[in-house]
Amino acid sequence: MKLAALYSGGKDSHLAVSIYRDKIEYLINIIPKSRFPYMYHPINLELVKTHAENMGISLLRFHQESDNELEALERAMSEVKDLGCDGIVTGAIGSKYQFSRIQRIASRLDLEVYSPLWQIDLDRYFELYDRYRVKALIVGVYAYPLDKKYLLREFNRELADELVNHSINPFGEGGEFESFVVESSIMTRVDYRVDRIEGKLNSWTAYLV
Repeated sequence: MKLAALYSGGKDSHLAVSIYRDKIEYLINIIPKSRFPYMYHPINLELVKTHAENMGISLLRFHQESDNELEALERAMSEVKDLGCDGIVTGAIGSKYQFSRIQRIASRLDLEVYSPLWQIDLDRYFELYDRYRVKALIVGVYAYPLDKKYLLREFNRELADELVNHSINPFGEGGEFESFVVESSIMTRVDYRVDRIEGKLNSWTAYLV
């Protein structure tokens, strides 16, 4: 089995890659046109190159060229199909909007979809998160009452429980926050520095280089 993974550098896509690492030949990184896309992770994407090199996996990058977010996704999935891949790995957890669209395109291209985190609960998620020694930082917050002080905090069970207490999705899959993985069992620690921090009130972003 030869797989390609949709990859953003965030905690969920990285954890999914960790689970299927031995079968993954390509990472697909899509650069969205919008700063706040529905389908894609929008920030610190240049560092995905560093992740790919660190993990020893070929990186395929696709730019969203039209207002239709799915065109780039279909182009990417079609290319990995042509490269001999049998399926797509995704870190989707609960977003039916994202998952259903990935499945629809995969079905047209006769690709299998592997989503090891789909409908997972927090206990099982952190069993896997700890098993693969994932360390991720919060690099963007976009929901009340999150503010600047959450930036660069490590994502862990304590923080996830804190988010639940604030009635915020603990996975951040609705865009409440964004993460960036700095280390895991399949990737040595990534060197980075904070280039700048921008925002106000309950919308803050840390840009890394």
